[in-house]
Amino acid sequence: MTDSAQDALIPESARRILSLSLTVIAALLYAVVLGTAVIRTVLEENPVFPQNMVRAAGLLSGLVGSVVTAGFATSPRPGTVQLVAEHPLGGRARTGWMSLTSPSLIRRNLLGLASVLGLISPPEPTRSVSDELELPVETEPPAMESKMPTAAWVALLYFAVYFFVGVCAFLVAVWKDPVPEFVASSGWVWLGTAISAAYAFLGLNARD
Repeated sequence: MTDSAQDALIPESARRILSLSLTVIAALLYAVVLGTAVIRTVLEENPVFPQNMVRAAGLLSGLVGSVVTAGFATSPRPGTVQLVAEHPLGGRARTGWMSLTSPSLIRRNLLGLASVLGLISPPEPTRSVSDELELPVETEPPAMESKMPTAAWVALLYFAVYFFVGVCAFLVAVWKDPVPEFVASSGWVWLGTAISAAYAFLGLNARD
């Protein structure tokens, strides 16, 4: 089945809603299950956890971290400087050019994470300068948004849940002895995904 046929069967809006629902549910379960386990590990001497809770924590630890890493890895990486003309080349003898500043590193990565979460559509390829010249020239160049959109704030909240719960599990695994095995495993899994997410965030895996 071709991609176009699949798009006809499952609209993009439905895929985005499904993706958002699954990732939000996973983040909530991650916060509740692992967060409860960390709190009980700190407060109780020998806490006992049901087997279903142990399995859920092990699954969610890698899942939430993988989503964050994938979001940072798919964030748009501007490879060229965008230029815009103030008026048509044939209108006057001199044509003023100015560069369009690309979004900040944090904004790009949060928008990439928001795209993976299903909050926004994937970013479209950047238009070239020749493509821009074929369009009617506006009196003012298109300005970059100074504020982050709502989708970026939701992605930031998702990352905050992942980071805070994970770092708490890691600190408890290092600081307290003994500690339940699945809490320690979740903490070390978080550390591994955090390192890979940091590589993706900084674009160290890009081939520019």
